[in-house]
Amino acid sequence: DIAEFTAPPGPRFELVNDQCRECHSADYTSSQPVLNRAAWQKVVVKMADKFGAEEIKLSATEDHPHQPLMLDYIVAVYGKP
Repeated sequence: DIAEFTAPPGPRFELVNDQCRECHSADYTSSQPVLNRAAWQKVVVKMADKFGAEEIKLSATEDHPHQPLMLDYIVAVYGKP
């Protein structure tokens, strides 16, 4: 069982925690460089396409609009303008 991220709580924290900890350790995201939204979007798409993160892939569809919501949180916590 992988521990929860130690990131600050906020809107969409639980969504990001649930999605990312499927593969990553609790502190993995916080060890990443500070990126802008476009760069983080590329990372999220890579997780879906290259590494088969099915939940994130589904999130990009109309029925599962989680990907933009995940990006909102990631950019707010780990991003730069």
